[in-house]
Amino acid sequence: MLDRLIGERYRQHRYRVGYRDGMAEARQAARQKAHLEGATEMHQLWEEWFERFRAAQAAGEEFSEPQPPRPHSNGKTSETE
Repeated sequence: MLDRLIGERYRQHRYRVGYRDGMAEARQAARQKAHLEGATEMHQLWEEWFERFRAAQAAGEEFSEPQPPRPHSNGKTSETE
């Protein structure tokens, strides 16, 4: 009887540990996906702005639209560049 009680407690413990570890992996995967999507979006914004800048430059027009923040590999942006 004691063996079954200990076995059941151990099984519950392993379930909780597995659940916790699984949730941690899911959160990490979600963070990585969000980072990649954000970086892709920032790169797209930058490319669109650059194309407008180049078109205005080629046409000899003044281009006063502020440039978007540059994306960095760490997922953050730089407002000063």
